[in-house]
Formats: sequence, C-alpha cells, structure tokens
Amino acid sequence: MGRRDEIGGRGKLGTVDMLPPLADQAVIEAIARLRERRMTQKAIHAAFNVRLHALGLEPVPRTTFYRWAKLGLARGFAPRQPAAPAGLSLAITSSPACCPHCGAPLLIVARPA
Repeated sequence: MGRRDEIGGRGKLGTVDMLPPLADQAVIEAIARLRERRMTQKAIHAAFNVRLHALGLEPVPRTTFYRWAKLGLARGFAPRQPAAPAGLSLAITSSPACCPHCGAPLLIVARPA
C-alpha cells in the first residue's frame, strides 16, 4: 500500500481529462451516455472519436477511453463545462438543481448586459 493507493492512480490527469475546452461538449455527452447505460462502451467510444475528429482533434485510444470510463463511473468524473456559444456566457446556478440525464449542475445561458 503505497502513495498510489491513496491517490487512486498515478496522480496525473488522463488523456480525456487533458482534452482542450473545445472538446468539453463531446466529453459531457460521453459521460451522459455512459451513465445511461443504453449503449455499449464500444459504441460510445466510436461516437466520441467521431466528435473529436469533427473538431480536428486526435482520437482517444480504446484502452485509454475504457480506463477513463471505468474509473469515472466508479469514482466520479472530473467536472467539465461546455464552452459558451459566441456572445453568450455560462454561469452555474446557485440552486442545487442537476441535469436529470447526467447529474451535472444546471447552467444558465445569459447574454452580456
């Protein structure tokens, strides 16, 4: 039982967690699909890599995605917020309301004053 056991891993972010903010929506959708358990991990991984390719990003290897999914479902995923569309800002609500699909905090889209 060393330091690794206390941290629960290597103590560094994985490939999926280090994706740029451009990929936040793809990550959030993958998390929601994993939690729904209606699709196989293989299908979710394929759809995830299609989204990354459309954004001009490198695909995530299968074993990396599966490890990220397994650990995320067991311990909880690192929080991510989707990027706001141009001219809009995102803010987390002060209420404890959560998305019924993925459990993420609800966001309010507000136009700048």
